[in-house]
Amino acid sequence: FIVSKAAELGQFIAVHPDDQLTYMFRDLLNRLQIKMKTGTIELELISHIHIYDNLIVISLPGDVVSDFGKQIKEALSPFPVILICYSNAYANYLVTKHEYGKYFETYTSRLPLGKADEFIDMVIIEAKSKVTG
Repeated sequence: FIVSKAAELGQFIAVHPDDQLTYMFRDLLNRLQIKMKTGTIELELISHIHIYDNLIVISLPGDVVSDFGKQIKEALSPFPVILICYSNAYANYLVTKHEYGKYFETYTSRLPLGKADEFIDMVIIEAKSKVTG
């Protein structure tokens, strides 16, 4: 994703140097170039799950996109769920496979495509095991 998207943004900037989108695309390209220079970063994603009566409180190591929030809350229904983000070993944005590459969050996320989905699936499994006993 990073290499192909960087090439795409660079080509747009070269062809349309005065376009209104060029300023934003330069910023996104810069973020991708930083990712390419730093290489792969291994993060230990940590989540804490606490049950208080019927309330589930989950801490997550970054900002979850709305699809993940909805997915977690639906998976743990009928229990009320509170998500506490930006905690533990901060990983920046947690972006779904479906949304990866579409929005700004992808360009600053520290996670590769699909890694956040795997992590959220594990959090849901662990939370379900805690509430079912």
